[in-house]
Amino acid sequence: MIARRSRILRTAIEILDEGGEEHLTIARLCDRAGVAARTLYRAFGDREGIIYAALAEHMGSLTTVLSHKPRGQDVDAVFREYDWIAEELFRGPEFARLIINFYFASKPREAVLQDLRSVPYQRIEKWLVNAQQRGELLPGIDLQRIAMYQTDTEYVLFHKWATGRVPDECMARELKVNFLMTALSVANDAFRPRIAGRLEKLHKELSALRAELEAGPVK
Repeated sequence: MIARRSRILRTAIEILDEGGEEHLTIARLCDRAGVAARTLYRAFGDREGIIYAALAEHMGSLTTVLSHKPRGQDVDAVFREYDWIAEELFRGPEFARLIINFYFASKPREAVLQDLRSVPYQRIEKWLVNAQQRGELLPGIDLQRIAMYQTDTEYVLFHKWATGRVPDECMARELKVNFLMTALSVANDAFRPRIAGRLEKLHKELSALRAELEAGPVK
């Protein structure tokens, strides 16, 4: 049953990635996964339950992959993770948009939100803990509050990408800028100039890139 459940969720993710939420029908999932409808209902309750389980499965797989990568030790490690996250967005844009839409749903399930928050929250929390141990943060910082704030602002940026307000070419740099702005708000006087310098550099790169994109290809 565990193997069958895993196969069903992998198939559901593939279907959602192909055409979004509307593309996932019970009939299509049964046909592709090779299971009966009663099996799906018994395991997941309904179509919505399948989608929620698929989202949790996907976030779990991201966590597994990232667990084998150096996470959050320093700014460079965070930047490398953002490069990887941006590539994941472009690799499965329909599924990424589904995740983003569920995050901003008017009546989200708390368990689903916790799953969706897990990857960005763990990233910033790891960096905050390491930065605090290195003596780079202001005293008295509430690390959990900052980690949740960063998670929410990251999803706002994902939403801007999903609605076409952030081009693919800018996404990784925008994620890094967003992180540095949070880092700048909690950095102490000794660490702040290093963050500010990297932030200034990224702002210049983004300005040049956006100007290039707006100008279009040279004829």
